[in-house]
Amino acid sequence: MAAIVQNYIASWYLTKLNTDDPTFVVEVYHLFVEIARDVCGRITRVATADTALLTSYRVASTIETHFERASDDSYLNWGHPLVATSQADYLRLLTRKMLQATFSSIPNPSVTLDTTKIGNSLVQAVVADLVLAKILEKLASPEFLRQIIHDLAKRAIVEKDSKSDSSPVSLWQRAQDAMAGIQQAWTKFSSIRKEGMKLEGIESSVDVLHHSVWSLLASMSNIQHRRPFVYYTICTGREVVKKIPWLHRWINHQINSVLTQSIDSTDPTIIASTIDHLRDSLFNDASPSKPPTTIPSSDETVDAVTIALMKVSQRLTRDDKFWFYQDETYSEYRAGVRNTLEVLEQCHSNKLLIIQLLDILVGELWDI
Repeated sequence: MAAIVQNYIASWYLTKLNTDDPTFVVEVYHLFVEIARDVCGRITRVATADTALLTSYRVASTIETHFERASDDSYLNWGHPLVATSQADYLRLLTRKMLQATFSSIPNPSVTLDTTKIGNSLVQAVVADLVLAKILEKLASPEFLRQIIHDLAKRAIVEKDSKSDSSPVSLWQRAQDAMAGIQQAWTKFSSIRKEGMKLEGIESSVDVLHHSVWSLLASMSNIQHRRPFVYYTICTGREVVKKIPWLHRWINHQINSVLTQSIDSTDPTIIASTIDHLRDSLFNDASPSKPPTTIPSSDETVDAVTIALMKVSQRLTRDDKFWFYQDETYSEYRAGVRNTLEVLEQCHSNKLLIIQLLDILVGELWDI
């Protein structure tokens, strides 16, 4: 906040107008403080398991549709305001609605958008043309998305290697482990049934078993064609669970509990570090003191993702070629991964995806 005011407002106002009166700059800074305080409050209010499930449902559906239709001209030119108007006009309209909702919800703000007409216009311009525009350009850039996917894939590889267990297990030990597992499973089943019966009448706002994230994963992995038996077994299992009310309730309740615990235990320093990293990448890219960032190439990203998928498959199924078609070679499998990731190499379609996700986030926080 201070960096934006210092670099983009104070430098212009005090220098261009040849004045040393900071009153206007201070008022604008206070406007940004009110906005930041309101955003933090809104995030805190919506940080619940139900909201996370509802939001992730919409996000997963949006991402799946994007990957399926990114090469379709009718999708790229549909009636979204970003396509129908210019990017700048859309972001300014979005900013105006956000700021109106922000200041109409503050009981006694120290400053308002009506404090000064110039301040009002300036704040809207800074938020729309500087902050949101930079965020959109950054998140939609193929290089940024490639970096994120590459880092996630490399992390998955490291976690798999650190958890791998190469020590042999005797047949007798495996039999003992299986018997102990059956006994534990029966005990757990009885406990789950009791808990599920107690949850009668308590329904979740989102059905986890039919959450859109499963459809997204199925679409991205193409499991229906690569492993049809596994796919239809999972579908059958979901339908069977849905016919058992107490088990269905218990699963929904457990997912909600895990999400709630994750949200409640989130380390604020991690959030602050993430925001600081985003601020640094958005506004300090051109800093002479900042070392150049090595962005992975498309081939490096494809290789990292391919190896990560094979490692995860090996961890889950003990078969690193679990997702391969019959007689499919490594090169052919890698080519399939490349074809999927190729969607993210188009900046225009990336912007359409990011702006739809931004719409979801803004709609959830400001109800507009």
